[in-house]
Formats: sequence, structure tokens, C-alpha cells
Amino acid sequence: MYIDEEGFNGRTDIWNYYWGLIRDGGLIHILFGLGPGDIKRLSYTMNMYSHSTYLDIVFSYGLVGGAFMVGGIIAAIIKTVKSKSIVLIAALAGLFTNYFSHGTVANFTFYIILALIVGTSEMEAVKNYDTK
Repeated sequence: MYIDEEGFNGRTDIWNYYWGLIRDGGLIHILFGLGPGDIKRLSYTMNMYSHSTYLDIVFSYGLVGGAFMVGGIIAAIIKTVKSKSIVLIAALAGLFTNYFSHGTVANFTFYIILALIVGTSEMEAVKNYDTK
């Protein structure tokens, strides 16, 4: 097993490689990414992937797509915290932590779990509003 200087099993080397591809593509790639599907193609041809949903988003859709992702995350966090459900807050924190180091944008599980957490948060908010 390869462990880099930071102790991330070579992930920082992979992350640096992906950032280099984004940066070397110029302003268009930085802003809008290399396009959907490129991360999956690169994963198979280079036999590596980033292990980071967030980096996958920026790689595929650029900083613009990354900004939408961050906006969605912030909205999900606000909605979940407003629900005041410790279980949902813990599930959301676990989801983001897990997918930061193990996820891939091609994995729909991330989006399904996120939708379930946000939907349940909304149901909790409605239920809490109705009981007041």
C-alpha cells in the first residue's frame, strides 16, 4: 500500500494531478471544467480516480459547477440544522465526510442520500411548524 507524505494513500498525488489538468486547460477549464464524463474516462484510462466528489465536480464542471455544488450543500446544511434533528445532522455530516475522501461524482448514492436527508428535514420542519 502506497502512503504519501500526508498519509492519504497517494490521494494527494492524484488530487495534484487532477488540479494540474484543470489548471493546464486554461481559464475555460478552470471556470467550466473538462466536461461531464471526462472524470470517468480518465479514471478508467489512468486506472485512478480522485476519491473526492467535490474535486470530481470541479474537474467536470469547473468552479461554476463547484459554486452550485457548494450552494446546494449550504442550503442542505441550513435546512437540516433548522430541522433540529440530531440524527439528520449527523447523517449529513457523515455523508459529506465520507464523500470527501471516498466518493465519486458518478456515484448516485451521494445524491440520493442527500435528497433523502433534505426531504426528511423538510418534513421535520413542517411537522414542527404544525405542532406550534
